[in-house]
This record gives sequence, structure tokens and C-alpha cells, in this order.
Amino acid sequence: WANSRNWNPPFLPRFIDTVNIAPTALACIPVMPPELSFPSLAIMENGSLRISGTDTVRGDILINGALSVDSASAPEIVVDRHWGGTGSFYPGGSAVKFTRGLTHTVNEMVFHDLHIDTNNTGQPSNLHATGNLSVTSSLQITGDLDMGDDTLFILNDLGDAIGGTGRIIAGTVNRLIRTDAPNIRYRFEADSTYIEFTDSSGIPGTV
Repeated sequence: WANSRNWNPPFLPRFIDTVNIAPTALACIPVMPPELSFPSLAIMENGSLRISGTDTVRGDILINGALSVDSASAPEIVVDRHWGGTGSFYPGGSAVKFTRGLTHTVNEMVFHDLHIDTNNTGQPSNLHATGNLSVTSSLQITGDLDMGDDTLFILNDLGDAIGGTGRIIAGTVNRLIRTDAPNIRYRFEADSTYIEFTDSSGIPGTV
């Protein structure tokens, strides 16, 4: 990333530049340094990029190649608009945050932590999914999450894996359930809707 000769034109991406990762990046996968900000990020088919720290994309993220998070870090990826593409995202321990106060869109994807957050004036963001979403750690919602006809999979059996004041307004929620621990509240659509098993016998593994 830090070698300007790897870029076309031959200088490092600036705050005002849209970043495109070409297929030739596969020969030596670039690692995006932390604390960068760009208008948009596009990873072309057969291109690849690694993230090592917290970065901000002030527009869209389009992944038609592969975006991965350095396994030794747990950065935030802040997205101001939409997340799309047909490629792969390897989230590591990252938190992806939608923070613009808009209705963002996201395609089918797996996240570690997913935050549907407020903007700097306190306006909540909403998220519309166009495919199934999987969250391996936690989901925090301040606005609305619209899954449409698709399914949100929470792959964490802790009761508080879904939090926040927002709602899941459409779609299906599938949650892992601890089969050995009764009296845990598993939230679904909103903070007031939950399932709790009071007897440890016959607790299902998913609901």
C-alpha cells in the first residue's frame, strides 16, 4: 500500500480519491493502514485487500473480490452508504458500522459485529438487507433492520447478542440457543420480544 509505484496514477490514495483494488493486487495483497478515509472503495473481481485497523469509507463499499481483516486486529469499518458486490468478506474480529443516518443497503454477508448506528447528530441509521445476513458475535441496532424475505442468523448463543433500541421490522431471525442454560432471554424483533426457557430439559439448539 505504501509504495506509490503500485498505484495508478503513481501516488498514494488521498482523502478525496476513490480506491479501486485491481486483480493484479493478488500477486501481493495490499494491507490498508489504519485511520484512513475515502469516498468509496471497490475491490474488483479477483482482487484482494486486507484491513489492519479502523478505516472509514464515506460512500459505498463494493466487494467483487475479497476483503479480509488482519487476524491480529479488531478494527472498526465505518460505512457511510451501501455495502454490495458478489465477493467475499472475511471479518476477523471487526465491527462494521453504518453511521450516516440513512437507509443503507447490504447484500448477503457474514459479519463479526454489526452496528446500525446513529450519525453525529443522533439520527438513527436503517439497514435494508438484500440477502441473508450472519452475525457471529453481536448485532447492535439503533434504527430499523429490514430483512425483507431473508433470514438473519445470530451465530452466538449469548442472550445479549442482539442489543440496542432499534427493531427488526421484517424477515426471519434464527438464533443459536444454549441447551444447558435455562432462564436466558433471547431477543428477537425488539427489546420487548424475546424467548426464555425456564426448564433445561428439551431446550432446542436453534429457534
